[in-house]
Amino acid sequence: MRTIYYKLLRLTNQSGTAEFANFEFLGNIENYVTNILVQTANANVERKYKFNANLHTTKDRINSLLTKEGEELETVMLELGNHLASIEKEFNDNNQHLKGKIPDGVLLIAYVDMQTDDGDYKIIILKSDYDEFIAERTGQQSTGLSVKNQIFKTCQFNVRWHEQTYEISQIAASDSTKRQAAYWLKDFLELEAVRQDKENTEKAYELIKKKILNPLKENHKPDYLILYNSTISYMRSEGMFDLNHYRDEIIGGYTPYDDTLDVNSLKTKVDQLRASDKFDAQFPKVPTAITDKLKSVIKLTDELYLNIKHDIPGMETKIQPFEEGQKKGITIISPEGYEFAKGVKRRNEDDK
Repeated sequence: MRTIYYKLLRLTNQSGTAEFANFEFLGNIENYVTNILVQTANANVERKYKFNANLHTTKDRINSLLTKEGEELETVMLELGNHLASIEKEFNDNNQHLKGKIPDGVLLIAYVDMQTDDGDYKIIILKSDYDEFIAERTGQQSTGLSVKNQIFKTCQFNVRWHEQTYEISQIAASDSTKRQAAYWLKDFLELEAVRQDKENTEKAYELIKKKILNPLKENHKPDYLILYNSTISYMRSEGMFDLNHYRDEIIGGYTPYDDTLDVNSLKTKVDQLRASDKFDAQFPKVPTAITDKLKSVIKLTDELYLNIKHDIPGMETKIQPFEEGQKKGITIISPEGYEFAKGVKRRNEDDK
């Protein structure tokens, strides 16, 4: 990757203005920017966006970053910085009741050559809060740009040279806070998601069910039931869907009953879902889009069957394996079941 140009702007939310940031020790800043650009440019695409067809301010400015030079280019960058600072000032002014206001920040605007055979370029826009790591004026690690915490809002515009002109082929945005701040995406960048939340929810669940869960039915039935239940519980809860969380926590954090089940291979399958590009890796879930319920009857003996009517939060803590010598069975944590079992035992003792 080769950086064609970059600029850092200091955003002052109290005044709603931006200015180019100057640093005394440029070596620290150069290293910082290089590391962040490489990290951002090579990051996984979490969600794809497109420009709002009814808005053109940011779109026109992004296109200008591809064609302007010198002072004209810096003017466009300053316009972007002032636009974001004014939006953040308005947000703070209109939300005085909130505990956490948007703090002053830094806006990094860069144009990089990915040095691929296809001639890929990227415009990268990154917003970072000021903190206690790199000083604004000196570039020393005391106060200023975020390095350790890396609280970023980012947007990448993939650019290609096509038919004697540049075209933006893909827009990807991310927010390290996972909140997908509307002021950043909608107000400043003027973007809207390519895929809607309901579509993402349905497709993510459909592929997880087909590629990850269903293949477990035949040879790993108990593990299938628990992971199926955990998946439905996750998909039907409010909040953000995060494919990395699903891979590392729902799948990766699971201890199989069957020792032959390879959890790492399941995690690899989850990563393959990302590569399929059938749904976004992060999005707000729509729980009502998932209508499946866990319904299964498990034969315990010729006389006894366990009927699971719907999803059970924390199933692995309520249904557990039992093994004592050659005896194998099931333990169900249930006050009602306990009282029933006591009654059965009492009747057997009375019969004796």
